Amino acid sequence: MLWRNLRIQTNDLRPAPVDAIFIRNTIANNVSAAEQAQGWRLLWDGKTTAGWRGAHKTAFPAAGWKIENGELIVTESGGGEARNGGDIVTEAQFSAFEFQLDARLTPGANSVSSIS
Repeated sequence: MLWRNLRIQTNDLRPAPVDAIFIRNTIANNVSAAEQAQGWRLLWDGKTTAGWRGAHKTAFPAAGWKIENGELIVTESGGGEARNGGDIVTEAQFSAFEFQLDARLTPGANSVSSIS
């Protein structure tokens, strides 16, 4: 691609009006005003387990999960769900939705086929 007479405006900048263009916010655990206007919201605050619980449980698992540096981490179980915290689910219920996440899978992670 070739560019000629490229100019960039740096003064008197104004945000573009909100429209239906897909927005990809790269700030961790943040929803921009434009994303909020499109109906996006955070499912996780990046700091606590608020809004989440163990599947088929009333509270968040006491073991098997940890929060470090704004990341929700599944701890190594050493084999078998009984030794870790199991699955987690949101406390809120949703109907039709779109879901976005950033995930880093470690060797041996068991849910590779369900993340796309």
